[in-house]
Amino acid sequence: MDPWLIVVAVAALAALVWWLFRPSAKAEPRAPRAASGSVTRLAERGLEALPLGLRLSPRDDAVAERFDFPPFGRGAERAATEVVRGTVDGVEVLAFRYSFVLEGEDSPRQYDITALGTRFPWTGRLRLASLPREPSVTPGFADAWRVDEEPPGLGLITERLREILMDARLKASAVVVQPDAVVLVDTVRRTPPDLVEDLMLLKSIRDALRAA
Repeated sequence: MDPWLIVVAVAALAALVWWLFRPSAKAEPRAPRAASGSVTRLAERGLEALPLGLRLSPRDDAVAERFDFPPFGRGAERAATEVVRGTVDGVEVLAFRYSFVLEGEDSPRQYDITALGTRFPWTGRLRLASLPREPSVTPGFADAWRVDEEPPGLGLITERLREILMDARLKASAVVVQPDAVVLVDTVRRTPPDLVEDLMLLKSIRDALRAA
């Protein structure tokens, strides 16, 4: 991408975010603690979205109700921020930061969510969570992943799917597959997720499940 376009895009995103969240002259109720992401993260997400033809919204809480598996539906002050959405090659793409506050806790819990739309000819849900791993140890699949839900009798966890899930990128993630989406759930990292990399991983998971 032309460096000048990158500079202009960052400046435009920063100006938009400032305008949306600028201080008001009048006193207003305190916004929820998870109301918005930082200007820097929004700009970075915008630069990821722009080349893919995706839209960026600072906040869209309707997105927080899109899914009904953990960590969704918990706590108060639920928010979806840094929302990227649209289609790539005719496939629905959705990425956002999800946050909520549990009773008795001061800081919101936050997750980075990336979802790829799809269609599977089965019902139910496949839900897997990665397990803590020692940095110096290469565990087998059974020691690296926990299967929380699996549609019975379909044999979805094939050798190919196991290989994909052992990717180092997924060491601290959960993967959820339902008939209309493949979803990656990450605990928040210091830098934004790489949207292109994550979409490639989700497509690999989708293709492995289609071949099962």
